[in-house]
Amino acid sequence: MKKIFALFLMVVALMILAVGCSSDAGSEEKAGSATETPAEITFGSATVGGFWYTLSGAMSDKMADVFPNSSTTIVEGVLFPTY
Repeated sequence: MKKIFALFLMVVALMILAVGCSSDAGSEEKAGSATETPAEITFGSATVGGFWYTLSGAMSDKMADVFPNSSTTIVEGVLFPTY
């Protein structure tokens, strides 16, 4: 039983190695193509003042630097609303 399990693991490792080492012939064409600029970027976050809202604000500022012609919006949300 141990030999079969070891053989199985070896076959899986070889398959992963084969997939990881394969090359994509079209990757060079994709790298040279222009990236389309999004018109609007929306971030969903938690309540104002929390960690996720602050992180969304920082990501929004970075996206404004990367895509200067797009607008960013942060949408506040509550995971467990209290009624």
